[in-house]
Amino acid sequence: MVDEKRTREELILALGGAPTPAAPSLVGWAKELGNTLKDALRPLYESAPYKRLRSFSGVSPVPPGEEDYEAWRDFTVPLVQEWECSDAEKRKCVLESLRGPAIDLTREVAMMKAQGHTVPSSRGESSRRGDSQREGFCYNCGRDSHYALDCQNKTDHARVSQKLQQTIGKLQGNTNRAWGRSNPRP
Repeated sequence: MVDEKRTREELILALGGAPTPAAPSLVGWAKELGNTLKDALRPLYESAPYKRLRSFSGVSPVPPGEEDYEAWRDFTVPLVQEWECSDAEKRKCVLESLRGPAIDLTREVAMMKAQGHTVPSSRGESSRRGDSQREGFCYNCGRDSHYALDCQNKTDHARVSQKLQQTIGKLQGNTNRAWGRSNPRP
């Protein structure tokens, strides 16, 4: 009767078989799988696009599915600073998140820079000698005396949108005048 109570393992050993290896614990197996996946997926994660940025157009009133400038900036700036990629890649992702007047403005500025024209600085420093007038405005309230980082005023989307459109108009006028001087008509 004692023989009937033998375990499966004891019977295998009694018949001359090799002992079966102990099954790994579920916890150990899960840790090993996690480490393997982490190592295997790391290159894929590093080359994959980062978290998609929210869109911003600068249009007032803010369209559905889009955020106002403050919310977009507060989300975008810290997120982009965390990314471990080149500044060019960061710029590309930020530009992909822009829509409407915001992307138009950046295109105009890029085109003017490519043509060698001076572009008003975003911090208000003069781009021409002897021009001490401060250029630029607050992207929060639309006023000329300060910038969004220092703004204590209530957000005014209509004024900001109007200022952006005025800036685009100025840039387009500068481009047209410069084009006329460099390419005179016969």
